[in-house]
Amino acid sequence: MSGLLQRLRHEHDAMRDMLVLLEREVVRYRRGGRPDFELMRDVVEYCRAFPDLAHHPVEDVLYENLQARDGDAVAAIGDLEDEHRRLATLTQSLHETLDDLVADVEVPRDGALALAGRFVEVYRAHMSLEDRQFFPRLEAVFDADDWQRMEAIVAARALPAPEDAARRWVRLREILLRGSLPETAPWSAEP
Repeated sequence: MSGLLQRLRHEHDAMRDMLVLLEREVVRYRRGGRPDFELMRDVVEYCRAFPDLAHHPVEDVLYENLQARDGDAVAAIGDLEDEHRRLATLTQSLHETLDDLVADVEVPRDGALALAGRFVEVYRAHMSLEDRQFFPRLEAVFDADDWQRMEAIVAARALPAPEDAARRWVRLREILLRGSLPETAPWSAEP
C-alpha cells in the first residue's frame, strides 16, 4: 500500500475520533446540558483547518489523476471535489454557529443541534464512501510509478495546517489520550 494512502486512512481515523468528541457534546446539549462549546468549536476548527487545507487537496490530486486513468471511477465514486466543497461550506456554517454559542449569542437550539448532527452524519458518510470506493479504486488502478508521481505532485501542492490549528489539535489529542470518549448515543436515539 502507498504511504500516501496509509496517511489518508490514518487521517480518516483521526477525523472519526474528532467526530466522537463533537458528538458527545451534541448529545449533552440535546439532553439539556451545557456542552463544551469551545471544545466543539476546536473540533470544527480542526475540520476546517486540517481536512479542508491539507487532507482534501491531497484527495483531489488523487481523484483528478484517477479520472484521467479510469473514467468509470467518476460514475462509481461521484464528484469528490464537489463533495469537498460542500463539506467546507457545511464546516464553515457550523463554525460560525459555534462562534456565536461561545460568545453567548442566542442561537436556536434546534437549529444548532440539527446543523451539528448533519455535520457529523455527512462527514461520516463522506469518509465511508472514500474508504469503501475511492481508496480501493486507487489501489486497483495506480501502480508503484503512479504512486511515486502522486507523492511528488502532493509534495509540491499540499499546504500544511495553520500553526493555530496544530496547537488546537494538541489539546484535542490530549483529550483523546485521556480516554475521555464515553459511549455516545446514536444520532437517532432520543434523550
